[in-house]
Amino acid sequence: MRKIITILCTCFILASCDDMLETTPEVSVNINNYWQNEQEVESFANSMHLYFRSAYSNIPWVFGETRAQSTDGMSNWLWKYVYENELDYGYLSYSWSSYYKVIACANTILDNYHRAGMSTERNNYYVGMARFVRAYTYFFITKIWGEAPLVTSSTDVSERGKATIDELRDFLLADAEAAAELLPEYSQLTWADGTSVDTKQMPSKGAAYALLAHAYAWFGSLDNNNEMLQKSVAAATKVIDNTEYSLASDIESVCEDVMLGNSSEGVLEIEGRANSDDQLTSYAFLATLCTGYPIIPKKNIGDIANWDMYNTILASSVKDLFSDINDERRSEYFYELDAMSELSESKGRAYLQKWRHVVVATDGTGDFATFEDNVILFRLADIILLRAEIYNRLGNSTDAIVDLNTIRTRAKANTYDASEGDLKLVILEERYKELYLENCRFFDLVRNGELRNMVESFKDITDQNIEDGALYWPISEGAFTNNSKMRQNIYWKQQGM
Repeated sequence: MRKIITILCTCFILASCDDMLETTPEVSVNINNYWQNEQEVESFANSMHLYFRSAYSNIPWVFGETRAQSTDGMSNWLWKYVYENELDYGYLSYSWSSYYKVIACANTILDNYHRAGMSTERNNYYVGMARFVRAYTYFFITKIWGEAPLVTSSTDVSERGKATIDELRDFLLADAEAAAELLPEYSQLTWADGTSVDTKQMPSKGAAYALLAHAYAWFGSLDNNNEMLQKSVAAATKVIDNTEYSLASDIESVCEDVMLGNSSEGVLEIEGRANSDDQLTSYAFLATLCTGYPIIPKKNIGDIANWDMYNTILASSVKDLFSDINDERRSEYFYELDAMSELSESKGRAYLQKWRHVVVATDGTGDFATFEDNVILFRLADIILLRAEIYNRLGNSTDAIVDLNTIRTRAKANTYDASEGDLKLVILEERYKELYLENCRFFDLVRNGELRNMVESFKDITDQNIEDGALYWPISEGAFTNNSKMRQNIYWKQQGM
């Protein structure tokens, strides 16, 4: 039983989302009477991970995939506005409150862990954990909202405006670097009772380096900063050379084992399910809106998707993306792509089967409930392709091609040939193929400067629009409550928000 899922939250409760910054901690016992031993520190840390789990399993695909138009259509009455980048639609006021609750938990640990009288080794573990979680969360906030409040203390509840992206960048990179120094390898992680940690939601040294690889790649690419890009390569290499991680042997294993979770390829994940009473909502997976027959129970051949075909994936698009018929991702990510596309009932659509571990309702109906799979945040294939991208950006095409071919060879796909064209675009497409619908596409396009070239809803966005914040999500109404210093992004204010 994974403690991160089953342990009860401590008596520290986070305040209402209506409070200033939506992060104010309320303490129902005297804080000086808590933190008496490591078990109490662990209990609070696991509460932080419950908030982390909730925040990062809450429709992450809306940010990473729907806004990038990764599928061929979205008919849902609400998310279709995200698909079209019409984020000024009233119901889309998506709040950063859940992420600031995670930060509030991390700050509380960092302000109080010393009270427990633990050993230096265990102090380092909890400090590294809290700084990793805080760094990951600020990185996510920065990618989604751009400028945002910087809260560094659990006792500071003052009004505050937005910190600059540079300020947020420097802070989160310092946290992530510290986490990489302080955290043990995953195989060395233990609970307070000495038993081994059994979930890759708990951060490790490898996860910290994966975060650094992505953060340095993001800021280095957007700022054309070669020093940061070199640091990204160095951090990625720390993960790739780490014997704790290895690629799954084939693409079937990616679907059967890696997506399920806690595999040797996984680096950081959101725990999906510990028991029948505690599982992620189906909203955690874009697959819920794309998958029907034969994965979802009671669906027939004509039933393309689970909920009225909210997402459309055309077989023609998949065939264009996976033009190499030897590529096993073509046959493993999609069910009998060629044969099914010829059936009149299919209406030209593809049948996704990348996520295939279905949980059925416990009411005896046998109806679909959710997926058992973990939400994968970092996996080794992602880090290898990220390094390929940054190698190429730094002018090292030779090593970039080696990394690219590592992933292609695993998929039984053809190795790179210069006739394919611009290596930058080839690697970007390879990330699309390998990480299909894993919540990466929008960020990959932004990092590579290709969003306006490849996504129809962004084609008319100007350089000035981007400078004014058009690529970021608008700040929700709740962030302005009791905070006179908060300001809307310029672009979205111009749209009437």
